[in-house]
Amino acid sequence: MATLSDRQDLLYTHWCDIWRSPINIGAQGKLGDEAWAKIESGVRCYFRKNPSVDDPGPAGPRYETDIIYTLDVIHWGYDQDIQADDIVVNKTLKQDGSHAPNYGVCWRIRGNPRVIEDSAGRDAQHLETMAAQILEAPAGIS
Repeated sequence: MATLSDRQDLLYTHWCDIWRSPINIGAQGKLGDEAWAKIESGVRCYFRKNPSVDDPGPAGPRYETDIIYTLDVIHWGYDQDIQADDIVVNKTLKQDGSHAPNYGVCWRIRGNPRVIEDSAGRDAQHLETMAAQILEAPAGIS
């Protein structure tokens, strides 16, 4: 479990599971059907979702690329074990115990985490990762 400050303890209201797999790139440059393993369950974090430009517009659907303006950001405790290409599955529940709107939604971490040591003069001590929502989880991830 990652260490959270008092401020993060109040803000990090989302829960997730983290899945990892050894990299197995096939001949066609695609990830193989490797076995994914849940490395941590019940991890606290904070999802900051950016608006999707993939929503249909007047001229039809638009193509969303993985750029800083369209990727979501996930905030973690500073010592969280998170790496590029990990899969994050949202497991957040509402206060009444029912599923929150993004329950079960998966994201793939894009790039390595960025360490934020301070922010606006306060000791932030957290990690930020960019993440792309994926439509279908790889086999074996739930």
